[in-house]
Amino acid sequence: MRDNIHPDMSSKDKYKNDFYYIAPLYHLAFTGLDKVVFIDISDMEFTVDIKELYDEFTKLESSPAILGIGLDLSPHYFGYLKSYIESHPGTDIGKPGKNQGLNTGVVLYRLDKMRVNELYNSFLNKQKIDYLVKKFGYPFALAEQDFFTNLGFMFPDLFHILPCQFNTQTSLQVYRCTGVPLFNTSLTLVSCFQTYSIYFLASSILRHHYRYTGVQMYHSSINPTIP
Repeated sequence: MRDNIHPDMSSKDKYKNDFYYIAPLYHLAFTGLDKVVFIDISDMEFTVDIKELYDEFTKLESSPAILGIGLDLSPHYFGYLKSYIESHPGTDIGKPGKNQGLNTGVVLYRLDKMRVNELYNSFLNKQKIDYLVKKFGYPFALAEQDFFTNLGFMFPDLFHILPCQFNTQTSLQVYRCTGVPLFNTSLTLVSCFQTYSIYFLASSILRHHYRYTGVQMYHSSINPTIP
């Protein structure tokens, strides 16, 4: 993956650190574990017992999914996928909804399922990673998050989407939506939480989102604004 880093990334950018490229290989490193919960604790705030997050593992038992992961609530991938979207009219890749991209601030890894999943393991080589980058037309800027996102675009069954309560991102990036179409702007965060179908958030909706009592894990991400 390091061969596919965005050329404009600063040499001091944290996503140039090797640490951010090892997540896809956790199942090969931690051979004595079957499950791992990864949380970016540097910018996460809990409002519930972490056991409620751990209980999400039960939804992976009868599912082909090998990871539990939330959607990225910002328009990050919509921007990065501009060329792909323009060359694939009608695609929902990168657009609001289940294919708007993933966020690795909270991830449930079923390491045992990862170890035996031939499809997943077939993508852990330079050739296949180069293919993922070329197919969607953007260089990696967020390391393993971009890898999982692109893989998820192709093979969504590998990923269980966590309810948005477990990774409620409050970055000010969602305010900066210049040029990004807002679909179904009448959508409220209440229905978002009920259906787990996440849409890019207008600032007025975001403020309502802060007040919603169903939030269980706030993720401040870039430009922290945990209410």
